[in-house]
Amino acid sequence: MADLYDNEEGNFVYGLANVINKTGVFSFARYHPQFYGIDASEEQAREVVLLRAAKVMLHEIGHMLGMLHCIYYECLMNGSNNIEETDATPLHLCPVCLRKLHFCLDFSPIDWYSNLSQFYQSLGGPFLAEAEWHQSRANTVVASLPKTK
Repeated sequence: MADLYDNEEGNFVYGLANVINKTGVFSFARYHPQFYGIDASEEQAREVVLLRAAKVMLHEIGHMLGMLHCIYYECLMNGSNNIEETDATPLHLCPVCLRKLHFCLDFSPIDWYSNLSQFYQSLGGPFLAEAEWHQSRANTVVASLPKTK
């Protein structure tokens, strides 16, 4: 619950990752709506904090896997300089960054989308939109596969 800094002169950062050591850290300090003077119920605050934490944690894991900030599309790997940018960041990778991850980890994109959809569905609340997005992508990938005879 304390701010993180990447150097003594710098501004706070939401998270930091070290590609060489494959380590990362993030702080909850600025995730709670009360930090910004916003009243929220305990349940609303919990959902907001959890969603923000997931975005930053997954973003830092992307860095730990060698991915840089994305400049191509709206993407989990976009940089974030304030809470509005964090909130606007999707919880999914753009096609460019997903391909980078696929190259490194060699997984089935259909399984990736389907499994994440099921996982986000199980979390409920603010994750339901991501569950729908991932299921839609899984369906699109399946529909684009060549038909076999």
